[in-house]
Amino acid sequence: MTLPTVPDPRKLGSLVFDLCEVLIVFFRKWSYKSAAVTILSVSVFARAVPVFSQHKLRADLNEEIITIPASIHDHEYHLETTLFRPNKVDRFPLIVIAHGTNKPPPGVKYQQPRERSIVLSETFVRQGFAVAIPMRRGYGSSAGEQVRIKNNDLTAYGLENALDIQQAIRFLAKQPYVDPNKIIISGWSTGGLAAMAYLSEPDDGVLGVINFHGGVRPHNFKHDPLLTARIDAFVRYAKTTHLPSLWFYTANDHSSRPPFIKRLHKAYVSNGGNAVLVQLGPFKQDGHMISQDRDGLPFWQEKVRAFLTELTNEAAKSAGQDASKQ
Repeated sequence: MTLPTVPDPRKLGSLVFDLCEVLIVFFRKWSYKSAAVTILSVSVFARAVPVFSQHKLRADLNEEIITIPASIHDHEYHLETTLFRPNKVDRFPLIVIAHGTNKPPPGVKYQQPRERSIVLSETFVRQGFAVAIPMRRGYGSSAGEQVRIKNNDLTAYGLENALDIQQAIRFLAKQPYVDPNKIIISGWSTGGLAAMAYLSEPDDGVLGVINFHGGVRPHNFKHDPLLTARIDAFVRYAKTTHLPSLWFYTANDHSSRPPFIKRLHKAYVSNGGNAVLVQLGPFKQDGHMISQDRDGLPFWQEKVRAFLTELTNEAAKSAGQDASKQ
């Protein structure tokens, strides 16, 4: 069943325009006091509109916004989710993108908006994948509260965020446009950490993870407990999975430096994890955003394409072998 989509942002913009026209009538026929009240009402409404109309939906990528039901710890939530699909009717392999966490501006009440990851999304759709970007609890228009780090425990933080990924995948795998046997997660920043956590307890049909800078921002690169906590988390995740992951980290990432990432990767594979590390040099002012910047494509696109091709080909081969045995 397809759930209701978010209202068309073009219609919302038109409504604001219509309301502004009403203001003219107020100024001409009513008192200035009444007009002021109306201006205030419209301004309140207009402030809500950007939640829906931050970007024009990409028709060439069949972009749409849906709500995914999620049951977590016996509570029901809805997860605002952006979908992109190729221009044909089919069952597509699916990539679920796990978003990062924006640093809020100082002194401002901030609600992280709907994530589109348009560079990643466009790249994946052009390769024949459907793409879904579920906003985790408390992000965008998703219900609930954001998962917070408690006592520097990144293991628990990652696993709790992974529940949102799990619920999205279980819903999406049942949709007619998804091949449930070919699902891959691509996560960046805190979403990369959550993706690696999810990979430790994956659902059937999940093939692997692309990890861009998975982790959290430490206070420093020397003695911050969050660094040790990240290694502890990845060690825990490695022990219960054999599925492959492809890692990209840059030399000037704000959350880590190459010597630490080398330790992180060694700890992961030494404890049973299956990961290929691509350590890149510096990228612009902060390499953390390389997967979100079109200029970053040459540094990762071909390696990702090869990784995805290998995973989907192996899945198709296994499906063919299973069919021949029946």
